[in-house]
Amino acid sequence: MSELELLQEAIQLVSDVSKLEITTTVETKLLKTGNPIKSKVISNMKYYILLDSSFKEKLNKNYFDVIKDKYSEDNPKRETWFKTFFNAPNATIVQHKTNDDSLYLQFIPHSSEFINYEIDGVVANEEQIEIIQNFKQTKNQSTSDELNLRLIKLENIKGIKLVKRNEE
Repeated sequence: MSELELLQEAIQLVSDVSKLEITTTVETKLLKTGNPIKSKVISNMKYYILLDSSFKEKLNKNYFDVIKDKYSEDNPKRETWFKTFFNAPNATIVQHKTNDDSLYLQFIPHSSEFINYEIDGVVANEEQIEIIQNFKQTKNQSTSDELNLRLIKLENIKGIKLVKRNEE
């Protein structure tokens, strides 16, 4: 294949791809008191990132509008535990400041899809799902006026798929 053909194929791929689908597997933390589930619970999710830099620009503007008042001179921004490893228009790979082997994908999903919970490698049934939801530790991740910024350890990403515009 010639360089021109390779370039044409790459240009076509980029123009035909609309989003990135990321499949993740993450341990779900549960409250212990009164919880009948004693095993590790895994949550399987799909996240979708739009591959459109103008989308990220809009989100960034919105994000900074939301947080600009949170970090004044009286309330300085607290230092993060990570540093930028690779920055791209639609997501960033960050690295733990004290552990160079710990890499994370930081992104704002366009949408997400819950796949299932697993307990000891077996898909949870309806009764177990209800228990998990009742005992799930929730973090105050975002409110209606904040963006849903996600940070997922790269080792927890189990699949990546480019979704072409004609496959949506």
